[in-house]
Amino acid sequence: MSDLSYDIVTYCSQSYMQAFDRNIASWLKNTKAKNIYIYTDTNPAKFKNKNKRIIIKPMFKKCNDWIINVGKKTECILDYLVLTDSKNFAFIEMDCMIFEDFGEVFMSDMDISVTRMFSEESYTHATITCGVWFANINDNTKQFFNHWHIQSNKYKEAGIGVYAGLIAYDQLSFTDMIRPAFINKTMKVNPLNEKIYNCEHSKMDILIDIIITKRPKIIHFKGGKFKNQEYVETILLAMRGKRIIKNEI
Repeated sequence: MSDLSYDIVTYCSQSYMQAFDRNIASWLKNTKAKNIYIYTDTNPAKFKNKNKRIIIKPMFKKCNDWIINVGKKTECILDYLVLTDSKNFAFIEMDCMIFEDFGEVFMSDMDISVTRMFSEESYTHATITCGVWFANINDNTKQFFNHWHIQSNKYKEAGIGVYAGLIAYDQLSFTDMIRPAFINKTMKVNPLNEKIYNCEHSKMDILIDIIITKRPKIIHFKGGKFKNQEYVETILLAMRGKRIIKNEI
């Protein structure tokens, strides 16, 4: 069993600065994260929130290519593992809004905790999300992250998962490594309820019902939905128990 302290790690490209501006306050208010490491391809001065828990890491050249940017996750993680003395961290994509602390995850007997392990929703294409997960830092996970970095690049070079709008190579390789690790017990993989820890759905009415009944800790505004003010307001109303859906959303 690990201790409760943890960091959050993410990557925020220049094109996702709006997600930072919209969501970072919820990360600071609703989590007990010791530090929030934000890797980026833009000038640190553009990050308006100067809270001392936020550590901006400008490590990349500016890039608006989504296919290239998704592959930067593993580079961020490997860099973070070198500099940190923390025992735990969460990787959470910048387009997530956090409503409640998730520190209890790190108290479980696990190496890594993931969502969508058993999801039957068609939009997941049977993949485990690599955009929200939680890990203890130990030899098992260090080996996993190094291997994932290698495998992710191999998938990309082979042309697997390199088409915008479809499941990308980082998630495909992540899934193809997590599932056998879980089945063969080569790593302690803890499946989490995605309705709580990575709430999303392709259908708005179903998403609203999930939010009202499950009260998620993390909501994932995927596909640029964080840019849609009416969409965001509808989600926030659902978190207050109100079911209002406008036809155009």
